[in-house]
Amino acid sequence: MSPERSSCCSESPKLPESADGDLVHEPGTSSFPHESPTDTGNVDNNVPVSARTIRNKLKKVFLDRALRIKFYANGDKNYQPHVVVISKQKYRTFPPLLRELTRMFADCRTLRNGVRCVFNRYGEVVDDIDMFNESLYYVCSSTETFVEIDYMAVARPIWRSAAARDVNERFRRYHGFKLDDIKSTRQIFIIRNEFTRPRRVTEIILYRESPLTLQQVLERVGSECMCTVKTLYGKSGRMVFRLCDLFDTDDVFFTSDGANRPCREDFSLSPEEDRTLRHMKNESTKQTLKRRTTGLFTHVLGNRYEIIKMLGDGSSCSVYHGKDIHNGRELALKLFTKEFYENCEKMIQNEVEMLKELSHDHIVQMVEFTQLGGERVMILDLYPQGDLFEHLRRVRTLNLVDASSVVRCTAMALEYLHDRHIVHRDIKPENLLVCDEKPLRVKLTDFGLATNLRNGLLHDQCGTLTFAAPEVFASEGYGRSSDVWSLGMVSYITICGFPPFYVRNYDEIDKAINGHVIFPSPVWDHVPAFVKAFMLYTIDIDINTRFTAKDCLDYIWVADPLIYDEEFELRCQNYLLDYEQRYVNYPDDDEPKDEYFGSHSSEGEEDRFSVGVSSVSFSAYTAHSP
Repeated sequence: MSPERSSCCSESPKLPESADGDLVHEPGTSSFPHESPTDTGNVDNNVPVSARTIRNKLKKVFLDRALRIKFYANGDKNYQPHVVVISKQKYRTFPPLLRELTRMFADCRTLRNGVRCVFNRYGEVVDDIDMFNESLYYVCSSTETFVEIDYMAVARPIWRSAAARDVNERFRRYHGFKLDDIKSTRQIFIIRNEFTRPRRVTEIILYRESPLTLQQVLERVGSECMCTVKTLYGKSGRMVFRLCDLFDTDDVFFTSDGANRPCREDFSLSPEEDRTLRHMKNESTKQTLKRRTTGLFTHVLGNRYEIIKMLGDGSSCSVYHGKDIHNGRELALKLFTKEFYENCEKMIQNEVEMLKELSHDHIVQMVEFTQLGGERVMILDLYPQGDLFEHLRRVRTLNLVDASSVVRCTAMALEYLHDRHIVHRDIKPENLLVCDEKPLRVKLTDFGLATNLRNGLLHDQCGTLTFAAPEVFASEGYGRSSDVWSLGMVSYITICGFPPFYVRNYDEIDKAINGHVIFPSPVWDHVPAFVKAFMLYTIDIDINTRFTAKDCLDYIWVADPLIYDEEFELRCQNYLLDYEQRYVNYPDDDEPKDEYFGSHSSEGEEDRFSVGVSSVSFSAYTAHSP
């Protein structure tokens, strides 16, 4: 740290006060001595705009979005609700929605006869798409009798420490199994249930990193098998209700159109079908070994690098732990698949050119990018500890000192980038590699979405939904400050284990636009107010008052987490009270906190990550039997 910064951080920053001594946050002005209204380091628009105006302007982008409606099971206080995205384009009439709800509640004991009636929270019958209101919940029933219970209590979790409610538990509650229980891929075989033997066999590869639900997998299976598939049955005869059933002991499944359940004879294989399955499994094993064997790299880089082990294998690339034969230096070898490189060549080349020009202690350095044997290989510094996401999966949460170190390392990298007019656009735990655990230090990586800001504001929407700033989804443009929003989201997650709000798909972007950061009890009870205030200054919908990377570095908690100033702590407590009061006064902030907790703790996410926002989801790759 430079002497200038050290002197700046030696005493607590002074926040502006009102006449009665309370902390005041004035739109368009800074709250710290080193900031000034004319400092445009974090301002992408020279015209001061109030937070409320920005909120209303951003919300106009999503006026025509589909409704996200929560459905409960009638009279069942233990069954978790389902959320359905409803639009007139998807459901033109009411019967298709009832069929979809019947499928979703197929494993509910109280709805064995399917969903035939829908009630609103007051017990009134709903029989038209136009009658749905996103601010209400609805109840599915097999009869015309409405059972009145406290349905909100079904989804309201008891907030505990992040160590008790980790990412595995969150994912298990929705999908039925833990992240640690699955591998990166899962191979299953689908047999089309028909009278003619031998029956058609289709191979399905389920990937961890692609966002498909069980229903989407069933639709893909139906298209590949050229039949209607409402559900699947394992070879043992068990019906597939959720994704976890596809990851159980069975690897052979039989299709069903939903009208007729397969009989016992349908689960037996003819000799021809058995030979086909064995042949497909053997071929699949050969292809997997061919892809993962070190002999591939021995052929490509045999005279330069020795392969030690595989670090990761995805649909876009494979990463290996390698060693330079000549000097013994251990490196990470990133081999891109041919298909991915052809589709994303521009993005990869952009990352290569960007890394060539960057040199910083908290940015991963690229050693070489080369083409050998027809394969593109990026050679990078090796950090065997993995990324911050994997680290958080192990330790669940960070103490304030380690969390401060993560913010400080990332902010230093961002300050370096922003001074060179570069916006990273994808700050998240997966892109922060752990280079040292005591103390915890990270390095920024993955510059595939990074771009230069010299030509003005950016307008293309990219990044990861949960970590993207709200202005990214608006039409006015965005700049450096979008990275600081993402950094604030990361810092929030490192302390408590979940994000301030979930953005799992485009229908939920208004949660980021609303920008109301909450600190639920008891997870945040032990956290000082000046740490919470830092979250509010980074996760700020007003780009004119949002921190810059330099502001983050100059903040007392980031500069020296061991400093505790009682006066500054008291002023931050007053600021938090003022912040909550300002949100209470907004009439358009109509999402109740109980509803917030319920809707953000028990459902799967389509987003790639958060500790609490799962980065693991599924897609289907198909191959056919000969």
